[in-house]
Amino acid sequence: MSSREKDFLSNSKEYYVQCYQAIAASLSGVNLKNFKFVDLSGVFDRYGAEDDMFLDQFHFGDKGNAVIAHAILASLTPKIEGSLRKP
Repeated sequence: MSSREKDFLSNSKEYYVQCYQAIAASLSGVNLKNFKFVDLSGVFDRYGAEDDMFLDQFHFGDKGNAVIAHAILASLTPKIEGSLRKP
């Protein structure tokens, strides 16, 4: 995270961790057709301070959106490919 992004989290990191844990606990057990919970809470862990992912405290920038989109694609592709009918 960049220093600007660290400033966003300085007083609220524990709050967000608790929120993400509550969301994951609630949604990971949902078993509905056409629904898949994908926990992306660690999607930015491999990026460093030079990688500016956020515009502000709540909104992703272009790079952050691209990282999330790729993670969603990687998670859903096997499920989609597995459901396709072969000719």
